[in-house]
Amino acid sequence: MSDKTNPIRWYQSELEIKNDPDIQIPISDDDIEAVRQATKGPVPEDRLIVMARSRKSTEHAKELMSAQATLVKSNFIVAANQFLTTPIEESLESNDMVLNILALVDRRVGKKRIVGMVEKMELKHPVVRYFYELRRGTL
Repeated sequence: MSDKTNPIRWYQSELEIKNDPDIQIPISDDDIEAVRQATKGPVPEDRLIVMARSRKSTEHAKELMSAQATLVKSNFIVAANQFLTTPIEESLESNDMVLNILALVDRRVGKKRIVGMVEKMELKHPVVRYFYELRRGTL
């Protein structure tokens, strides 16, 4: 993460996310309310939605960069041991891609749970989504 080009790649990643029509970032009423509180003034509702979406896409870009850096530095044996010692729910909810993948291919995660995870998987890293689709049987 001490690479001097990281801010540039993070900004490029953020722009790709913002400009990609296939990426749908869900905005909740809480997100809009947080922007409303931060602006401390009268802002049109449509502008609040744009600001909230921009804020969420920035957060998503930061998470992607962090995940990519983690994958580069990851030690599979450490991640596998952590997976084996933590509940499957924690591995599914984790921000660690290796834990997510291991949990997705685990037989303790049934077909019903896999089908019910569609919305959660939209914001995950493409590698995690690949394994999700593979397990779901759509690939």
